[in-house]
Amino acid sequence: MSGKRLLSKNRRKAKASRHNKRHHPRPRPAPRPTPSPIDPHPVPVPVPVNLDVPVNPVDPIVPASNPVEPETKSEEARVTCGAMFTAKGRRYYQEDRGVVDDAAGFYAVFDGHGGDKASRFCAKHMAEYVAAEMAGAANGGAVEALSDEAVERAFVAAFIALDKKFQDKMVDDGSTACVARVMRTGAGVRLHVANAGDSRCIVVCADGTALAMSVDQKPHDPVERARIEAANHEVEVIDELVDGKRIKLSRVDGILAVARAIGDHSLKDYGVPPEKTAVTCVPVVQHLAVDRAVHRFVVLASDGVWDVFTNADAAQLVHSTLSGNATPTAAELERAAEALVQGAIDRNSADNCTAVVFAL
Repeated sequence: MSGKRLLSKNRRKAKASRHNKRHHPRPRPAPRPTPSPIDPHPVPVPVPVNLDVPVNPVDPIVPASNPVEPETKSEEARVTCGAMFTAKGRRYYQEDRGVVDDAAGFYAVFDGHGGDKASRFCAKHMAEYVAAEMAGAANGGAVEALSDEAVERAFVAAFIALDKKFQDKMVDDGSTACVARVMRTGAGVRLHVANAGDSRCIVVCADGTALAMSVDQKPHDPVERARIEAANHEVEVIDELVDGKRIKLSRVDGILAVARAIGDHSLKDYGVPPEKTAVTCVPVVQHLAVDRAVHRFVVLASDGVWDVFTNADAAQLVHSTLSGNATPTAAELERAAEALVQGAIDRNSADNCTAVVFAL
C-alpha cells in the first residue's frame, strides 16, 4: 500500500471517529454515590504487626461509646452503673477495647497487641460466652446463686471457648482480657474478676485505698515462667529503650511481654491443653463479698494506665474525683475514668490508655 493511500485511509478513519463522537457519544458512567459522613461498613486499615511501635504526639481524647447498650432494662433494673473513657494516646493507632453493660453487671477491658483484631473480637463476644457458660452452670436456676467455684469454672470455660473460636480466624495477634461480673442476690453483692494478661482491676475503698482484684501475669513471674519452660519455650530478658530510659523486659521467646492472653496462637502448641501452653488463655479468677460501707468503686484499666499509676495512686485519684459520693451518676463515673486516662497521658504513658469505672 502506498504512503498516499495509507494517509488517505487514516484521514477517513479519523473523520469517522470525530463524527461518531459528535453524533453517537459514549454513555458516561453513573456518578459514584457520595459517601455518608459515617460509613457503617468502613474499610479496615492494615495494622503493623510489630509489637514495638513508635509514638506520636498526644491526640485529643475522645470518650468511648458504650459498646453494649442496655436497652431492654430500666434504670431500676440495672445491676450497677459504670462508664468508660479511652484514648489512643501517643500510639499511631488504638488497640484497646472495653465493654460497659450495666444491665448485665458486666465490665471488661481488652488490650490488643500486634493489631486490634483480638481485642475487637473479645469486646464483641466475651459477654455472650461468659453468660452462656454461667447459664449452663446454673442449669435452669439463677446465675446469681452460683458458688464462687462454679463461677470460676464458667469463666475458664468461656475464655477457652472464645480463644478457640478466635483461632479459627487464622489471625495471630492477641489481647489481654480483664473481665468483671457483679451479681446481686438477697444475701448481698459479689464481685467476680477474671484476668488474663497485664490489664488490671482494683476496688476503690471508702477511705480512698485500693484493694487489688488481679495480678499482672508477666513472663518473669515464677509461676508463669515454670509453665512457659515446661512447654519448651523460653523467657528472654531484653534491654529496651522506653521514653529515653533503658529497662529490662521479659518476653516469651523474645516476642510477647505477657504470659496469658486471648490469641497469640503461634505461642500455643497444637494438641497441648490450654492450661499448659506457653501463653495460656486460662484466666486467674478472684472473688469478693462486697461490703458497700467499705467497697465503693471498681476500676478496670489497660496497662497504659498502670505503667504510670500505682494501685494506690489510681484509687486516690478516683476517690477524690468522685468526692466520696457513694452513688455517682454515669457522667460522674466517666469523669473519673477520664481523670485516670488524662493523668496517665500527662505522666507520659507511651501506650493506649483505657479505663472503666463502675460503682458497687
